[in-house]
Amino acid sequence: MQYTHEQMKNMLHGAYKKLKSYYFYDKTLLFTKKKIAEFESDDMLFSQTFDKLTEALVSEDREYFDALIAELDYVVLPKSLAAVSAPPAAIVGTIDHHKNIAKVNFFIDVPIELLIIDCLWTLYLAKIGQQKYGTSTCSYAGKFKSSIFHVGQDDLYEGIDFESNRCFEPYFENYSQWQKDAFTRLRQGLKKYDQLMFSLDLKSFYYSVRFKFNTLCSLLDDDPRLREITFITDVEEQIYQAYTKLISQYKIGIDIENNATIFPIGLLSPILLRELYLYQFDQNIGEALTPIHYGRYVDDMIIIIPTEVHASQVTPEFICELLIKRGVIKKKYATQGEDYVFSGFESISIQKRKINCFFFEQSAPNVLIEVAEKQIKCNSSEANLLPEFDLIKDCFNDTAYFFNSIGGSTKIRDIGVLQSNNYAVSRSVTMMKQLIKNTYIPESNRKKIVEFIEDLLEFYSGSSAFEFIGSWTSIFELILQLKVLSCDKKRHDPFAQRFYRGIAEYIDHELTLDHLEDKAVYAKKKPTIYRQLKKSLKEQRGISISIAMALDYRWNTTSQKSQKNIELAKKFRKSNMFNHNLVTFPLLNYLPFDQISTYSFLEIQKDPWSNSDTLTLDQERLYWTPRFIHLDELLIYHFMQSLQNKKGRFDSRINIETIWNRYTELNRIKYLSAKRIANQRSASVQDSQVDLVEVTVSNRNRSGFFVGLANTVVTEEDVIQSLLHPEHKMEIQDKEHLFRMANTAIRESYTINIQRLLFPRKHSKPRDTYDNVHLQEH
Repeated sequence: MQYTHEQMKNMLHGAYKKLKSYYFYDKTLLFTKKKIAEFESDDMLFSQTFDKLTEALVSEDREYFDALIAELDYVVLPKSLAAVSAPPAAIVGTIDHHKNIAKVNFFIDVPIELLIIDCLWTLYLAKIGQQKYGTSTCSYAGKFKSSIFHVGQDDLYEGIDFESNRCFEPYFENYSQWQKDAFTRLRQGLKKYDQLMFSLDLKSFYYSVRFKFNTLCSLLDDDPRLREITFITDVEEQIYQAYTKLISQYKIGIDIENNATIFPIGLLSPILLRELYLYQFDQNIGEALTPIHYGRYVDDMIIIIPTEVHASQVTPEFICELLIKRGVIKKKYATQGEDYVFSGFESISIQKRKINCFFFEQSAPNVLIEVAEKQIKCNSSEANLLPEFDLIKDCFNDTAYFFNSIGGSTKIRDIGVLQSNNYAVSRSVTMMKQLIKNTYIPESNRKKIVEFIEDLLEFYSGSSAFEFIGSWTSIFELILQLKVLSCDKKRHDPFAQRFYRGIAEYIDHELTLDHLEDKAVYAKKKPTIYRQLKKSLKEQRGISISIAMALDYRWNTTSQKSQKNIELAKKFRKSNMFNHNLVTFPLLNYLPFDQISTYSFLEIQKDPWSNSDTLTLDQERLYWTPRFIHLDELLIYHFMQSLQNKKGRFDSRINIETIWNRYTELNRIKYLSAKRIANQRSASVQDSQVDLVEVTVSNRNRSGFFVGLANTVVTEEDVIQSLLHPEHKMEIQDKEHLFRMANTAIRESYTINIQRLLFPRKHSKPRDTYDNVHLQEH
């Protein structure tokens, strides 16, 4: 390749930072997180790997990459579960915890070097296709942050931000926007006509796609920059073909003709290639249907069109006939089946039984829209709230389960099937962890949390743990938090053992592939897949425990497995690939690793930074951070250091300017580096000890800026005691008033735009409590 060694290494470093950040937030592909943690565990090997990878790309060393591709393998995990037997005629009063595997996913498993160049190649293609594909209005998933591509700079080295770890826009925001936009356009359409809204789901999209690398030139308008990256493109094609060939041995229906490939699940590049591949697909739907709205999120589509038919005519059959008439789809099999394929994309199909359709009448009140919009808004806004104390007071089952009664009837005869609500439960677990963070838990409060965890483990018992495999780490974290904060000194934890053994029991005695969907995998390959599935699940369990233990090594036993988990936990801690939201003080985990290698990140600390100098955070750890470093974290860190190191008063003007510069430098925010966020003037009132401080905050929108003033009652004695005894005023009840006040400010900000909440200086809450509030702002 044409780049110098220095340029190539800089690009590889940047690609790795973005790759690491992406998997930092992922809850499923823990084996890739482990790969990253192990990669960073040996400093010398870490550096040498980048040197070798740089040399191999610059010199276009095919043998080097052939050896890496030869290590390609797969990890198999459950995709969905189904009941073993048909549901009984009677309504059962319990949740079925004995389901079994109905679908599996085959994730690509390759050396870390190939993950890095895959990310680099993805950035190259995204830059090349930015002008054509970067402004798509109908696709909502896999959007790149606009700031990573430099406007007016076409060069692949100069035109991409290789300094920061920023890459994709947050998943949840785009997903919510996908739903919001559909209802907004629906309301607009209803002003003129009745509206028909329907959703389509592309069947097994990643396995059904037939992508040909020789189409890249036409997809990217034969951009000359493609020739600059020919070598790395050839390596990518080898990876895709090797994965396709491997998975075709197990999964039925993957034909490998004309060098076409499927999309490897677990790489970053398919996120971009998916959008290039489906660009014309989206255009075809738009031209054929001229919809009021068309929005696609990965392989899920929402389409809204005006209609003159009656509501009774709107059925999946009607939708299929309409799409056939408009030339969008056609029957997959002429004589039988309910599968349809898309014209021009015959490998991609939909199933009639999975089509959902909705009819909205122009002149009638459409309550469904209001209810749905309210729920979407509630789900998105709740993410900004601190945990409510009803979480402890209320019954867990009220959140975890629901049943569909007919018309909301309270009659027993109208009670529907009992169902579990994993979304609500996973949110409850997250909120509970936030609630007890930096909290001293006496026996009286411990009992309530114990009851919550007992109900939680019942919810995730048996097959339910495998339906929601992404929750394993979070559950282990909560159990460990309770153990540490309630000062439980016992070597064994009954809750951790119960959850661990429950997973083991299911894997060893209930897990089968007897209920896989028909024609999903080759029968003769089932034993191999079964062994690999058991191996993958056991590894997933061990990694989940280790990620939780990166916060505290409290589960230290003499068993060989426990020692293995602790060693892996140390690697997760060193690489910072664990849950930073639970660390007691902001940025504590960015101190030099030798200072914090055995530190508890969960215990309430009295002097966490007493032995460190001002802003002596580890530069190497900050350089490879998997996340954004927030301004308030730096402010709290610097302020507490100043106090604990007895450096006297906190000089607001000097310190804030220093911290602001550090903030822009750490996060590579060049456009903010020259800006001042605040101008400050101080003056003393004559014959008094009062200082008047005037602060002017930079704000483009000068109108509508509101400041909330909090009314707190904390005595000076409380403050002194909290410094001497960090658990003072740190029980759950002590947080309740503060959290309710903060949540009220957040809710009111939706209508009156409160942007700051100020607390009287003389009545400061204990420092640990503020940490919860500040971090929640993110």
